[in-house]
Amino acid sequence: MPESKELKNRRRRKHGDKISSWKLSAPQGGALANVAPVFSPDHRYLAVLCALELRLYAVNVRQCVARVPIDEAYFAVDLYIDASAELTSEGFPKVWIAKRNGICLSVDWRSQSSNPVNLNSQGVQRIHKIIAILDESRTFVLAASDGVHDSNISVVRVSADGSYPPSIAVQVNKTNLLSLSHTKTYFIFRSQQLSKHSKKVGSGASEVLTVGKFVDPVSVEAVVSTTIERSRSSSTIAISDRGVVAVGSVTGVIDLYYPVTDAESLTASELEYRQGSKGYAIRTLKWHLDPVRALAFSLDANYLLSGGNEKVLLFWQLDTSNVQFLPRLPGPITNIVVDDTSTTYAFCLGNNNEDVMLLAATDLDARLRVSSVNACYNDVPPLSLAKANLSPKEQLTSASLKLLNLTKEAKRSREIISKILHSAETSLPNFSIFPSAIHMFAPHTQQQGSKQSHYWYFPTRTDAKIQIYDPLRGEQVAVQSIVRTLQLGKVLFEEAIPDPIITQLCLSSDSQWMATVDETTTQPIDDLLSKADVQIMLKLWADDSASNDGAVGWKLVSQIVSPHGPNVHVAAIVAAPKTYHGGQAFISACHGGGLRLWRPRFPRVQSRQVEWSARHAMDPTYGSSITGLSRAFSADVMREQQDVSLAWASDASVLLLGTGSDIYMIAVPTQRSGSFEVVRCLSGVIGSPIRSLGLIDTFIVVLSEYCLTVYDLLHDDVAWSANLGYTPKGSKALIAYGDSSFSVAVNYATKAGLTLVSNLYVFSLKSPIPTHVVQHSRPIAAVHNLPAQSKQQFTFIDTDKMIYTLSGPASRGEQLKDVAIDEQETTPAIEEQEMTIDEEPAAGATAILHPKSGKFTLPAQSTGTASSAAEDSSRPNVVLNASLIDTVFAGPEYALGDLDGVFDKLLGVIGQTEK
Repeated sequence: MPESKELKNRRRRKHGDKISSWKLSAPQGGALANVAPVFSPDHRYLAVLCALELRLYAVNVRQCVARVPIDEAYFAVDLYIDASAELTSEGFPKVWIAKRNGICLSVDWRSQSSNPVNLNSQGVQRIHKIIAILDESRTFVLAASDGVHDSNISVVRVSADGSYPPSIAVQVNKTNLLSLSHTKTYFIFRSQQLSKHSKKVGSGASEVLTVGKFVDPVSVEAVVSTTIERSRSSSTIAISDRGVVAVGSVTGVIDLYYPVTDAESLTASELEYRQGSKGYAIRTLKWHLDPVRALAFSLDANYLLSGGNEKVLLFWQLDTSNVQFLPRLPGPITNIVVDDTSTTYAFCLGNNNEDVMLLAATDLDARLRVSSVNACYNDVPPLSLAKANLSPKEQLTSASLKLLNLTKEAKRSREIISKILHSAETSLPNFSIFPSAIHMFAPHTQQQGSKQSHYWYFPTRTDAKIQIYDPLRGEQVAVQSIVRTLQLGKVLFEEAIPDPIITQLCLSSDSQWMATVDETTTQPIDDLLSKADVQIMLKLWADDSASNDGAVGWKLVSQIVSPHGPNVHVAAIVAAPKTYHGGQAFISACHGGGLRLWRPRFPRVQSRQVEWSARHAMDPTYGSSITGLSRAFSADVMREQQDVSLAWASDASVLLLGTGSDIYMIAVPTQRSGSFEVVRCLSGVIGSPIRSLGLIDTFIVVLSEYCLTVYDLLHDDVAWSANLGYTPKGSKALIAYGDSSFSVAVNYATKAGLTLVSNLYVFSLKSPIPTHVVQHSRPIAAVHNLPAQSKQQFTFIDTDKMIYTLSGPASRGEQLKDVAIDEQETTPAIEEQEMTIDEEPAAGATAILHPKSGKFTLPAQSTGTASSAAEDSSRPNVVLNASLIDTVFAGPEYALGDLDGVFDKLLGVIGQTEK
């Protein structure tokens, strides 16, 4: 709601004009739309629809030459280029976008806009494909439905201005597949009908293919020549300009039908196959073992292209029955498009259209590759579990568990649902999901002259590569191979061979070095004792952009096998600040807490390569070296801690190691003869397992399993804490640390319909009330800080692969002011809020998160004597529940090394109670 004038004046009197102002950028990145690309008639351009915009690529120069923003591109179902329309002044073709809600968009390249044409008033509620656009964009020939029965598809001719009533040429019921020939002359529908023998055991639904030809596209006069009954379930269909039908089945068999649509246009070999008692003949092509997912004829119908999950593109020469292969493509082939000259092929790769590749028919060389954000996520619960007439718990118990076809990929969803069902809460609790990346995201800032470019690094799920992505351009910049693999695209039994996994990625503070950790599991060949062994490699890379004409690239300079010992995993790695040897150092930590300091050795001879090595090491056992503490950990106990976090002070004065619920302050050696020294242990301060920690000035920020804590090193006490609810393991990517503030993402499910949403909170170091809140309609996967000289910037990516940047005030100290505005701009996906604080919270206060409203509240202060109030202010106001019972004795005064202080305080409380 808008802020009142009185409230504005009160805040100005208290805080002046320095009011926090955070701005959220427009989304960037995203995935490719589930729409096949389309060639221009002169095959010079390729139109590709992305999640946020339509791009036009020039085939010759292999670059994007035009962009037009598109709203709600995920509603798009088809791209169409009007060959009869004149080219623009830039020479670009006229492109139309069809949306399934009955709207067609006319793209204007000059103004970078799109003009909608709503056909709902003409009875078109759902569009499936554009067949033709006539009369200077006044007449549309569409494959559409009325919205009531989406499976009843009609070929209809409608007027954009309603000058004449719609006319229907063909209508086919219960159809879910349709295809057109290259010149839109022939059409084919696939519909399902109940078999005559469906009552027999083992029988099921049969398919009917309806094949026809458009006699006059202007009047939409069509002739249905034949229908073909099939008993084999099909997965995709295609038809040539001579009426030859190709049907790919779920069993991998391709059936070719030669119907009597136009006997004069068939070749001699096709006429031989056509002779059959039913008016058509069947020819079978066998190679695929998985379902055929894409089929396309060449323009002359002499070749048939097919692809599927095998990641192999097949070229069938129909006259000679010869087959050519293009194997080991990056992903499954889901769509194939042939240009008007049959010299260039475009096909979509990946189950979600992650890539579009362009091949030349002469040498099968890749001419162009368009890639979306290839971020990998862990399993996320479904966005809706439900029916509206059921309560949330009923949705989870009876109906939803039956609807959720729980496969191996959905085990994580089942675990989360189980936690909700067995919760002691009476209402549906809020919970954090785990949508973080399979490994991590790492924004990289590259200085190019006076310009800074922020690139995102996405480790891929397979092939041990890193995608380098530029969100500003919305394009993949490069792909860095970390581990050499024997094959690019694995098929069949090769899928059982595990790929190396990139588990850690860290960039140096000057962006000149990169450290990666990859793990390779031993092949399960036999029952040898070494079958569970893991080969762990630490690799150091140098920036190689100078030799690549400024393009992003990395050169391997050193690799270390088992950096912490055989089968010891690297749990965390941190880069040195610029104040420590110019930032040319990394520190790695294993799951047991052992440390290694890695630094380069520069050779005196320039021809030799730089080598990195471990200069200092510390074993994962703490004991007598910790002054004043008697707590010691064995190596076995330390290895049980799964979350390890590192933070290095900007002045290189101290290194923080978080493992379990303890924080160790370690002095890093600066000389070759020095060693790591644990100077202090903060034990019992957090009270729950640490997920991540950071060091901002003299404050330690800790994200633990149940709360967010800020510890003041100067006052040796907890400044404040906030109860966030449950935070799962591996949630390091959900918090980012800036120069004077930090940001935390909290994912949860709404009570109505169990929609997964998220909040992004920006905190100062002085208050548990966030200075800014971004309410997002999708789960957030990762948050990172972007270094900037003039302002604070946080960037985050959601599970739709959309990247946003949140920019703070212009001055570095403004975000420390605990003031905010109560109203900000609102979009369908994001709502921004800035919290208003009338009074300064007491030191050590604990706030409680209410994710449904996105707000934090402070518990009411309890009344009591002055002595008890003073005593309560010495430690955080802990809110007790079953999850936080261990934090009752949080604070340094409860450390095991000061048991006398614990008993003295206990006796003091008892004495006051008796009085």
